[in-house]
Amino acid sequence: MRKRALFFSLTFLVTLSFLTGEADAGYSNAIRLAIGARAAAMGGAYRSIADDGNALFYNPGGMGFVDKSVFNLDGGLILANPSYKDPQNSERDGNQGSSGLGGFPDFGVVTQLGDSPLRLGLSLNTYTSIRMKYDIQAAAAHATAGSTALADFNLNLIHQRFTTGLAYQVTDWLSLGGGAILSYEQFGQALPSEFTSSVAPAILSGVDYIEDRELDGFGQGGIFGALIKIGEKTQIGASYTTKMDVELHGNQFVEIASGAFDGQRVEYDIDQVSQWPQVFGAGISHQFTDELLGAFDFQWIDWSTAYDKGTSISSEGNNSVVTSVVGTTIRDSAPRDFDDAMVFHFGGEYTGWENMALRAGYVFSTNPVPDSTFTPIVNGNFQHTISLGLGTNLDGWGIDAAYSHTFANEQSVGVSSVSTDEAEFNNSTIENSNDIFFLSFKKPF
Repeated sequence: MRKRALFFSLTFLVTLSFLTGEADAGYSNAIRLAIGARAAAMGGAYRSIADDGNALFYNPGGMGFVDKSVFNLDGGLILANPSYKDPQNSERDGNQGSSGLGGFPDFGVVTQLGDSPLRLGLSLNTYTSIRMKYDIQAAAAHATAGSTALADFNLNLIHQRFTTGLAYQVTDWLSLGGGAILSYEQFGQALPSEFTSSVAPAILSGVDYIEDRELDGFGQGGIFGALIKIGEKTQIGASYTTKMDVELHGNQFVEIASGAFDGQRVEYDIDQVSQWPQVFGAGISHQFTDELLGAFDFQWIDWSTAYDKGTSISSEGNNSVVTSVVGTTIRDSAPRDFDDAMVFHFGGEYTGWENMALRAGYVFSTNPVPDSTFTPIVNGNFQHTISLGLGTNLDGWGIDAAYSHTFANEQSVGVSSVSTDEAEFNNSTIENSNDIFFLSFKKPF
Protein backbone atom coordinates (compact mmCIF):
# COMPACT_ATOMS: atom_id res chain seq x y z
CA MET A 1 0.00 0.00 0.00
CA ARG A 2 2.80 2.41 0.89
CA LYS A 3 4.63 1.75 -2.36
CA ARG A 4 1.42 2.23 -4.33
CA ALA A 5 0.74 5.57 -2.60
CA LEU A 6 4.27 6.73 -3.32
CA PHE A 7 3.93 5.71 -6.98
CA PHE A 8 0.74 7.70 -7.45
CA SER A 9 2.22 10.71 -5.69
CA LEU A 10 5.29 10.69 -7.94
CA THR A 11 3.03 10.33 -10.97
CA PHE A 12 1.13 13.41 -9.77
CA LEU A 13 4.34 15.45 -9.62
CA VAL A 14 5.41 14.41 -13.11
CA THR A 15 1.97 15.34 -14.45
CA LEU A 16 2.51 18.88 -13.15
CA SER A 17 5.28 19.38 -15.69
CA PHE A 18 2.69 18.99 -18.46
CA LEU A 19 0.18 21.26 -16.72
CA THR A 20 2.79 24.00 -16.59
CA GLY A 21 2.65 24.34 -20.35
CA GLU A 22 -1.14 24.31 -20.66
CA ALA A 23 -2.85 26.14 -17.84
CA ASP A 24 -3.83 29.60 -16.64
CA ALA A 25 -2.03 30.67 -13.47
CA GLY A 26 -0.45 33.59 -11.68
CA TYR A 27 2.15 34.17 -8.96
CA SER A 28 3.06 36.82 -6.45
CA ASN A 29 5.11 39.73 -7.77
CA ALA A 30 6.24 37.43 -10.62
CA ILE A 31 8.68 35.56 -8.34
CA ARG A 32 7.73 32.44 -6.42
CA LEU A 33 7.51 32.86 -2.69
CA ALA A 34 8.57 29.32 -1.89
CA ILE A 35 10.01 26.09 -3.32
CA GLY A 36 9.15 22.85 -1.52
CA ALA A 37 6.24 22.06 0.79
CA ARG A 38 8.13 22.42 4.08
CA ALA A 39 9.41 25.90 3.21
CA ALA A 40 6.07 26.90 1.66
CA ALA A 41 4.19 25.92 4.83
CA MET A 42 6.59 28.13 6.80
CA GLY A 43 5.92 31.12 4.55
CA GLY A 44 9.23 30.76 2.70
CA ALA A 45 11.22 31.68 5.84
CA TYR A 46 13.98 29.25 4.92
CA ARG A 47 17.26 31.08 4.30
CA SER A 48 18.56 30.28 7.75
CA ILE A 49 17.51 26.61 7.46
CA ALA A 50 18.25 25.49 3.86
CA ASP A 51 19.09 21.94 4.93
CA ASP A 52 17.68 19.95 2.00
CA GLY A 53 17.81 19.65 -1.79
CA ASN A 54 16.27 23.10 -2.22
CA ALA A 55 19.21 24.89 -0.58
CA LEU A 56 20.40 26.29 -3.92
CA PHE A 57 17.15 28.22 -4.30
CA TYR A 58 17.20 29.74 -0.81
CA ASN A 59 20.78 29.84 0.36
CA PRO A 60 23.71 27.88 -1.16
CA GLY A 61 25.57 28.25 2.11
CA GLY A 62 23.13 25.83 3.71
CA MET A 63 24.46 22.98 1.57
CA GLY A 64 27.64 22.88 3.66
CA PHE A 65 25.71 21.54 6.65
CA VAL A 66 23.76 18.88 4.73
CA ASP A 67 24.62 15.48 6.20
CA LYS A 68 26.04 13.35 3.35
CA SER A 69 23.40 13.63 0.58
CA VAL A 70 19.73 14.51 0.14
CA PHE A 71 17.30 14.47 -2.78
CA ASN A 72 14.10 16.55 -3.16
CA LEU A 73 11.22 16.21 -5.61
CA ASP A 74 8.61 18.94 -5.28
CA GLY A 75 5.47 20.03 -7.06
CA GLY A 76 2.78 22.66 -6.80
CA LEU A 77 -0.76 22.96 -8.12
CA ILE A 78 -2.12 26.50 -8.38
CA LEU A 79 -5.67 27.80 -8.71
CA ALA A 80 -5.68 31.45 -9.79
CA ASN A 81 -8.56 33.89 -10.12
CA PRO A 82 -7.50 37.01 -12.03
CA SER A 83 -9.98 39.79 -12.78
CA TYR A 84 -9.76 42.89 -14.99
CA LYS A 85 -12.73 45.27 -15.18
CA ASP A 86 -13.41 48.73 -16.57
CA PRO A 87 -17.14 49.52 -16.46
CA GLN A 88 -16.62 53.22 -17.30
CA ASN A 89 -14.79 52.63 -20.54
CA SER A 90 -16.42 51.41 -23.75
CA GLU A 91 -13.21 49.77 -24.89
CA ARG A 92 -12.88 47.78 -21.68
CA ASP A 93 -16.49 47.49 -20.58
CA GLY A 94 -17.48 44.67 -18.22
CA ASN A 95 -14.48 42.41 -18.70
CA GLN A 96 -13.93 39.61 -16.24
CA GLY A 97 -10.79 37.52 -15.90
CA SER A 98 -10.88 33.74 -16.04
CA SER A 99 -10.04 31.34 -13.23
CA GLY A 100 -7.10 29.12 -14.04
CA LEU A 101 -5.26 25.94 -13.14
CA GLY A 102 -1.53 25.46 -13.39
CA GLY A 103 1.39 23.51 -12.00
CA PHE A 104 5.13 23.65 -11.54
CA PRO A 105 7.66 20.88 -10.78
CA ASP A 106 10.95 21.35 -8.89
CA PHE A 107 13.94 19.13 -8.27
CA GLY A 108 17.06 19.45 -6.12
CA VAL A 109 19.93 17.31 -4.86
CA VAL A 110 22.90 17.99 -2.57
CA THR A 111 25.73 15.49 -2.11
CA GLN A 112 28.96 15.48 -0.15
CA LEU A 113 32.14 15.04 -2.19
CA GLY A 114 33.83 12.09 -0.50
CA ASP A 115 34.82 12.92 3.07
CA SER A 116 35.68 16.52 2.20
CA PRO A 117 33.91 19.64 3.54
CA LEU A 118 32.64 20.30 0.01
CA ARG A 119 29.05 19.73 -1.13
CA LEU A 120 27.80 19.75 -4.71
CA GLY A 121 24.26 20.86 -5.48
CA LEU A 122 22.01 20.71 -8.54
CA SER A 123 18.49 22.09 -8.87
CA LEU A 124 15.82 22.75 -11.47
CA ASN A 125 13.16 25.26 -10.43
CA THR A 126 10.17 26.88 -12.08
CA TYR A 127 11.00 30.41 -10.95
CA THR A 128 7.73 31.83 -12.23
CA SER A 129 4.70 30.51 -14.09
CA ILE A 130 2.12 33.08 -15.14
CA ARG A 131 -0.90 32.49 -17.35
CA MET A 132 -3.54 35.19 -17.76
CA LYS A 133 -6.52 35.24 -20.10
CA TYR A 134 -9.20 37.90 -20.51
CA ASP A 135 -11.93 38.76 -22.99
CA ILE A 136 -11.51 42.42 -23.89
CA GLN A 137 -14.34 44.41 -25.47
CA ALA A 138 -12.30 45.90 -28.29
CA ALA A 139 -13.64 48.98 -30.08
CA ALA A 140 -13.56 49.22 -33.87
CA ALA A 141 -10.01 50.52 -33.89
CA HIS A 142 -8.81 47.50 -31.93
CA ALA A 143 -10.84 44.84 -33.72
CA THR A 144 -10.98 44.26 -37.44
CA ALA A 145 -11.80 47.38 -39.40
CA GLY A 146 -15.35 48.60 -39.00
CA SER A 147 -16.39 46.21 -36.21
CA THR A 148 -16.64 45.88 -32.46
CA ALA A 149 -15.91 42.46 -30.99
CA LEU A 150 -14.54 40.59 -28.03
CA ALA A 151 -10.81 40.12 -28.44
CA ASP A 152 -8.66 37.70 -26.47
CA PHE A 153 -5.96 38.93 -24.17
CA ASN A 154 -3.47 36.16 -23.42
CA LEU A 155 -0.24 36.35 -21.43
CA ASN A 156 2.06 33.34 -20.97
CA LEU A 157 5.33 33.51 -19.06
CA ILE A 158 7.35 30.52 -17.88
CA HIS A 159 10.82 31.09 -16.43
CA GLN A 160 12.85 28.07 -15.31
CA ARG A 161 16.29 27.97 -13.75
CA PHE A 162 18.90 25.22 -13.67
CA THR A 163 21.47 25.87 -10.96
CA THR A 164 24.67 24.06 -10.12
CA GLY A 165 26.76 25.06 -7.13
CA LEU A 166 29.29 24.25 -4.44
CA ALA A 167 29.39 24.88 -0.70
CA TYR A 168 32.34 24.72 1.66
CA GLN A 169 31.94 24.13 5.38
CA VAL A 170 34.60 26.51 6.68
CA THR A 171 34.13 25.66 10.37
CA ASP A 172 31.55 23.85 12.46
CA TRP A 173 29.60 27.15 12.58
CA LEU A 174 30.12 28.67 9.11
CA SER A 175 29.37 27.48 5.58
CA LEU A 176 29.76 29.45 2.34
CA GLY A 177 28.30 28.56 -1.06
CA GLY A 178 27.51 29.76 -4.52
CA GLY A 179 25.99 28.62 -7.77
CA ALA A 180 25.78 29.39 -11.47
CA ILE A 181 22.29 29.80 -12.94
CA LEU A 182 21.23 28.99 -16.50
CA SER A 183 17.69 30.14 -17.18
CA TYR A 184 15.25 29.34 -19.97
CA GLU A 185 12.19 31.48 -20.58
CA GLN A 186 9.10 31.32 -22.79
CA PHE A 187 7.03 34.44 -23.32
CA GLY A 188 3.89 34.93 -25.35
CA GLN A 189 1.13 37.47 -25.57
CA ALA A 190 -1.84 38.15 -27.82
CA LEU A 191 -3.87 41.33 -27.39
CA PRO A 192 -5.25 44.48 -29.00
CA SER A 193 -2.77 47.27 -28.34
CA GLU A 194 -1.24 50.43 -29.75
CA PHE A 195 2.20 51.82 -30.45
CA THR A 196 3.39 54.16 -27.70
CA SER A 197 4.56 57.74 -28.00
CA SER A 198 8.17 56.42 -27.75
CA VAL A 199 7.91 54.32 -30.92
CA ALA A 200 10.36 54.78 -33.77
CA PRO A 201 9.43 55.66 -36.45
CA ALA A 202 7.18 58.29 -34.87
CA ILE A 203 4.57 57.96 -37.64
CA LEU A 204 3.28 54.87 -35.78
CA SER A 205 2.68 56.71 -32.47
CA GLY A 206 -0.85 55.96 -31.24
CA VAL A 207 -1.64 53.55 -34.10
CA ASP A 208 -3.82 50.65 -32.97
CA TYR A 209 -2.97 47.05 -33.80
CA ILE A 210 -3.69 43.47 -32.81
CA GLU A 211 -0.64 41.32 -32.14
CA ASP A 212 0.41 37.78 -31.32
CA ARG A 213 4.02 37.29 -30.26
CA GLU A 214 5.88 34.15 -29.18
CA LEU A 215 9.49 34.31 -27.93
CA ASP A 216 11.97 32.27 -25.96
CA GLY A 217 15.60 32.51 -24.90
CA PHE A 218 18.30 31.94 -22.30
CA GLY A 219 20.03 33.95 -19.59
CA GLN A 220 22.78 33.51 -17.03
CA GLY A 221 23.29 34.63 -13.46
CA GLY A 222 24.48 33.54 -10.07
CA ILE A 223 23.50 33.05 -6.44
CA PHE A 224 25.72 33.27 -3.34
CA GLY A 225 25.04 32.59 0.31
CA ALA A 226 26.31 32.01 3.83
CA LEU A 227 24.89 30.18 6.83
CA ILE A 228 26.09 30.79 10.38
CA LYS A 229 25.26 28.66 13.42
CA ILE A 230 25.18 30.57 16.70
CA GLY A 231 25.27 27.95 19.39
CA GLU A 232 23.00 24.94 19.03
CA LYS A 233 19.67 26.72 18.65
CA THR A 234 20.09 29.78 16.41
CA GLN A 235 21.06 30.06 12.76
CA ILE A 236 21.49 33.09 10.51
CA GLY A 237 21.46 32.89 6.72
CA ALA A 238 21.88 35.35 3.88
CA SER A 239 21.84 35.06 0.10
CA TYR A 240 22.24 37.26 -2.95
CA THR A 241 20.95 36.53 -6.46
CA THR A 242 22.38 38.58 -9.31
CA LYS A 243 20.35 40.55 -11.84
CA MET A 244 19.63 38.45 -14.90
CA ASP A 245 18.87 39.52 -18.47
CA VAL A 246 17.21 36.91 -20.67
CA GLU A 247 17.63 37.56 -24.41
CA LEU A 248 14.36 36.57 -26.08
CA HIS A 249 13.81 36.07 -29.80
CA GLY A 250 10.78 34.98 -31.78
CA ASN A 251 7.98 35.99 -34.13
CA GLN A 252 5.38 38.74 -33.99
CA PHE A 253 2.22 38.84 -36.11
CA VAL A 254 0.65 42.29 -36.35
CA GLU A 255 -2.65 43.42 -37.86
CA ILE A 256 -2.77 47.21 -37.99
CA ALA A 257 -6.24 48.42 -37.05
CA SER A 258 -6.13 52.20 -37.49
CA GLY A 259 -4.27 54.96 -39.30
CA ALA A 260 -2.89 54.92 -42.82
CA PHE A 261 -2.16 51.17 -42.75
CA ASP A 262 -5.56 50.03 -41.47
CA GLY A 263 -6.11 46.35 -42.29
CA GLN A 264 -2.47 45.60 -43.24
CA ARG A 265 -0.87 42.49 -41.78
CA VAL A 266 2.84 42.17 -41.08
CA GLU A 267 5.03 39.38 -39.70
CA TYR A 268 8.21 40.45 -37.88
CA ASP A 269 11.19 38.90 -36.18
CA ILE A 270 11.08 40.30 -32.67
CA ASP A 271 13.68 40.70 -29.93
CA GLN A 272 13.19 41.80 -26.35
CA VAL A 273 15.05 41.48 -23.07
CA SER A 274 13.36 40.01 -20.02
CA GLN A 275 14.98 41.60 -16.99
CA TRP A 276 14.93 39.80 -13.65
CA PRO A 277 15.98 41.77 -10.55
CA GLN A 278 18.79 41.22 -8.14
CA VAL A 279 17.50 39.88 -4.84
CA PHE A 280 19.03 40.08 -1.39
CA GLY A 281 17.59 37.93 1.39
CA ALA A 282 18.48 37.35 5.03
CA GLY A 283 16.89 35.32 7.77
CA ILE A 284 17.14 33.96 11.28
CA SER A 285 15.74 30.81 12.86
CA HIS A 286 15.66 29.75 16.49
CA GLN A 287 14.81 26.44 18.18
CA PHE A 288 12.73 27.74 21.11
CA THR A 289 12.15 24.23 22.49
CA ASP A 290 12.91 20.71 21.28
CA GLU A 291 9.54 20.76 19.50
CA LEU A 292 9.15 24.41 18.37
CA LEU A 293 11.15 26.13 15.60
CA GLY A 294 10.55 29.74 14.55
CA ALA A 295 11.95 31.53 11.48
CA PHE A 296 11.91 34.97 9.86
CA ASP A 297 13.18 36.10 6.44
CA PHE A 298 13.45 39.47 4.73
CA GLN A 299 13.86 40.00 0.98
CA TRP A 300 14.73 43.10 -1.02
CA ILE A 301 13.79 42.72 -4.69
CA ASP A 302 15.35 45.38 -6.94
CA TRP A 303 12.48 45.86 -9.41
CA SER A 304 13.22 49.59 -9.82
CA THR A 305 16.46 48.88 -11.66
CA ALA A 306 15.35 45.80 -13.57
CA TYR A 307 11.93 46.92 -14.75
CA ASP A 308 11.91 50.64 -15.48
CA LYS A 309 10.51 50.11 -18.99
CA GLY A 310 9.61 47.38 -21.47
CA THR A 311 11.30 47.57 -24.88
CA SER A 312 10.99 45.45 -28.01
CA ILE A 313 12.57 45.58 -31.48
CA SER A 314 10.56 44.26 -34.44
CA SER A 315 12.58 43.72 -37.63
CA GLU A 316 12.47 42.10 -41.07
CA GLY A 317 8.84 43.05 -41.69
CA ASN A 318 7.40 41.16 -44.67
CA ASN A 319 4.73 43.65 -45.86
CA SER A 320 6.12 46.01 -48.49
CA VAL A 321 3.16 48.41 -48.21
CA VAL A 322 4.06 49.08 -44.57
CA THR A 323 7.85 48.76 -44.72
CA SER A 324 8.16 51.12 -47.70
CA VAL A 325 6.95 53.91 -45.41
CA VAL A 326 8.08 52.97 -41.89
CA GLY A 327 11.08 50.80 -42.74
CA THR A 328 11.75 47.19 -41.77
CA THR A 329 12.48 47.86 -38.09
CA ILE A 330 10.21 49.20 -35.32
CA ARG A 331 11.48 50.06 -31.85
CA ASP A 332 8.85 50.54 -29.15
CA SER A 333 8.96 50.89 -25.38
CA ALA A 334 6.44 51.44 -22.61
CA PRO A 335 7.10 52.82 -19.12
CA ARG A 336 6.96 50.43 -16.18
CA ASP A 337 8.60 52.49 -13.39
CA PHE A 338 8.46 49.70 -10.81
CA ASP A 339 9.36 50.28 -7.19
CA ASP A 340 11.50 47.91 -5.14
CA ALA A 341 9.60 45.19 -3.28
CA MET A 342 10.15 44.42 0.40
CA VAL A 343 8.99 40.94 1.40
CA PHE A 344 8.65 39.70 5.00
CA HIS A 345 8.35 35.95 5.69
CA PHE A 346 7.27 34.47 9.05
CA GLY A 347 7.19 30.74 9.76
CA GLY A 348 6.98 28.14 12.51
CA GLU A 349 7.24 24.36 12.87
CA TYR A 350 5.97 22.16 15.72
CA THR A 351 7.22 18.55 16.00
CA GLY A 352 5.67 17.53 19.31
CA TRP A 353 3.55 14.77 17.72
CA GLU A 354 5.07 11.38 17.01
CA ASN A 355 6.43 11.28 13.43
CA MET A 356 4.46 14.38 12.50
CA ALA A 357 5.31 18.08 11.98
CA LEU A 358 2.79 20.93 11.91
CA ARG A 359 3.80 24.16 10.14
CA ALA A 360 2.34 27.61 9.52
CA GLY A 361 3.48 30.82 7.88
CA TYR A 362 2.61 34.34 6.77
CA VAL A 363 4.09 36.58 4.05
CA PHE A 364 3.67 40.31 3.50
CA SER A 365 5.02 41.98 0.36
CA THR A 366 4.93 45.62 -0.62
CA ASN A 367 3.46 46.21 -4.07
CA PRO A 368 6.16 47.23 -6.59
CA VAL A 369 3.74 48.19 -9.39
CA PRO A 370 2.64 51.87 -9.48
CA ASP A 371 -0.98 52.62 -10.34
CA SER A 372 -0.02 54.68 -13.38
CA THR A 373 1.66 51.77 -15.22
CA PHE A 374 -0.55 48.93 -14.00
CA THR A 375 -2.14 47.02 -16.89
CA PRO A 376 -3.54 43.52 -17.59
CA ILE A 377 -0.04 42.64 -18.81
CA VAL A 378 1.44 43.39 -15.38
CA ASN A 379 -0.95 41.67 -12.98
CA GLY A 380 0.88 40.48 -9.87
CA ASN A 381 0.08 42.85 -7.04
CA PHE A 382 -0.28 40.26 -4.28
CA GLN A 383 0.53 41.38 -0.74
CA HIS A 384 -0.80 38.97 1.93
CA THR A 385 -0.29 35.19 1.97
CA ILE A 386 -1.00 32.62 4.70
CA SER A 387 0.12 28.98 4.70
CA LEU A 388 -0.29 25.70 6.56
CA GLY A 389 1.38 22.32 6.21
CA LEU A 390 2.12 18.86 7.56
CA GLY A 391 5.15 16.60 7.35
CA THR A 392 5.93 12.99 8.17
CA ASN A 393 8.41 10.20 7.44
CA LEU A 394 7.58 6.94 5.68
CA ASP A 395 10.12 4.19 4.95
CA GLY A 396 13.00 6.65 5.03
CA TRP A 397 11.22 9.24 2.87
CA GLY A 398 10.25 12.65 4.16
CA ILE A 399 6.79 13.52 2.82
CA ASP A 400 5.48 17.07 3.18
CA ALA A 401 2.28 18.79 2.08
CA ALA A 402 1.32 22.45 2.27
CA TYR A 403 -1.41 24.88 1.29
CA SER A 404 -1.16 28.63 0.81
CA HIS A 405 -3.76 31.28 0.08
CA THR A 406 -2.88 34.67 -1.36
CA PHE A 407 -5.59 37.24 -0.78
CA ALA A 408 -6.91 39.41 -3.59
CA ASN A 409 -5.49 42.93 -3.63
CA GLU A 410 -7.53 45.31 -5.77
CA GLN A 411 -5.60 47.96 -7.65
CA SER A 412 -7.07 50.70 -9.84
CA VAL A 413 -5.61 52.78 -12.62
CA GLY A 414 -6.73 56.41 -12.60
CA VAL A 415 -4.82 57.95 -15.49
CA SER A 416 -2.53 55.49 -17.25
CA SER A 417 0.92 56.61 -18.42
CA VAL A 418 1.36 53.49 -20.58
CA SER A 419 -0.90 54.40 -23.49
CA THR A 420 -1.13 57.41 -25.79
CA ASP A 421 -4.84 56.62 -26.15
CA GLU A 422 -6.37 58.12 -22.99
CA ALA A 423 -9.23 55.60 -23.07
CA GLU A 424 -6.93 52.58 -23.21
CA PHE A 425 -6.42 51.69 -19.52
CA ASN A 426 -7.85 54.66 -17.60
CA ASN A 427 -10.25 53.87 -14.74
CA SER A 428 -9.64 50.12 -14.91
CA THR A 429 -9.48 47.83 -11.88
CA ILE A 430 -7.40 44.68 -11.54
CA GLU A 431 -7.24 42.07 -8.80
CA ASN A 432 -6.03 38.50 -8.40
CA SER A 433 -5.97 35.80 -5.76
CA ASN A 434 -4.67 32.24 -5.72
CA ASP A 435 -4.59 28.99 -3.82
CA ILE A 436 -1.56 26.71 -4.08
CA PHE A 437 -1.17 23.08 -3.01
CA PHE A 438 2.38 21.76 -2.49
CA LEU A 439 3.61 18.17 -2.25
CA SER A 440 7.23 17.20 -1.63
CA PHE A 441 9.34 14.06 -1.22
CA LYS A 442 12.77 14.11 0.43
CA LYS A 443 15.19 11.21 0.62
CA PRO A 444 18.54 11.30 2.47
CA PHE A 445 21.09 8.90 1.03
